[in-house]
Amino acid sequence: MESLTQNNEQKIIVFEFFSGIGGMHEALKQINNLKILKIFPFDINPNANLTYLENFKIKPNAISIESFSLKDYENLLEENLTDNSTKIVWTMSPPCQPFTRQGNMEGLNDNRSTAFIHLMKNIFLKTKENFLPHYLILENVKNFEISEANKMLCESLLEKKYNFLQFLLSPIDFNIPNSRLRFYLIASKIKKFNNEGEYTNNINKIITGNNNFFNNLVLPKKDIKSFLNIDIENDYIKNSSYYLSKEILNRKSCLSMDITLLKNFSTNCFTKSYTKLFKGTGSILLLDEKLYKENLNPIDLFGHIRFFTPNEILKFLCFDENYYFPKDLSDKSKYKLLGNSVNVKVVNILMNYLFN
Repeated sequence: MESLTQNNEQKIIVFEFFSGIGGMHEALKQINNLKILKIFPFDINPNANLTYLENFKIKPNAISIESFSLKDYENLLEENLTDNSTKIVWTMSPPCQPFTRQGNMEGLNDNRSTAFIHLMKNIFLKTKENFLPHYLILENVKNFEISEANKMLCESLLEKKYNFLQFLLSPIDFNIPNSRLRFYLIASKIKKFNNEGEYTNNINKIITGNNNFFNNLVLPKKDIKSFLNIDIENDYIKNSSYYLSKEILNRKSCLSMDITLLKNFSTNCFTKSYTKLFKGTGSILLLDEKLYKENLNPIDLFGHIRFFTPNEILKFLCFDENYYFPKDLSDKSKYKLLGNSVNVKVVNILMNYLFN
């Protein structure tokens, strides 16, 4: 395998399936000595595609993946794979609803799994040997690891003689102040994961939490205030609609808010329903810690408690500081997109291991 050294740039062609707002692309960009010759993003969400286009100047393929045929895939490679040293990469973040309790955990029986099934059965297992991806990375919610979808994925990888590892990781494992437990799988056609022993190619073995596997890749521990440069952000949103109104604070549902403080080192996972529901959708920031107490009355927090902004959640997800949303996109749309995105740093750490 070609190693990534200072003098050896690895060239790749990427198929970014279920590309969303480009978290996988962003993670690839942050790897040294990696040159993306061509990237083909696929997503049917118009707001995600607009955001992707704004940031990467590439227009995603806004087609249903089921309509992307084996011939389409092979034609793209025949046109663009002109150098034998170029590696093919697949990144995937399929719809997570089939593997969540809210989605009734119907797995492969859920219509939203159709695209993933198509990719594996009709392209991955049927393409020419030299058109198989050299590297593959998949992200999804916890419970994907025990699903029939993951069993199908692992069995397909074994059939094609890949080496793969599976993980359950959260940004909090790397001192990023956001809890977002996700399943990841990395696979290589050309590299063995010898140092992982029994975890390699074992469908039932999952690497969890930060451990020796990641060596010195843990970030310095920062509280929420220093991680977000909150003073600058707070000036921008002062007296804005991000602050919870008296009407909202009088609702009984406010009693289930997850309140966090600037000095804390964690926030709860932000979902696409953030700001619409309070339970299990993400943390809410209390700026004056003196007001925090047991059995508090939410209305007493008026003027001191607010939602995290979309820009702040982008920072929790470790997007580049220059990443931005289209100006005409509503906050509601931004929160939905963020709830469906990946944590760039966690993906980047796994990619670094995979490519190196």
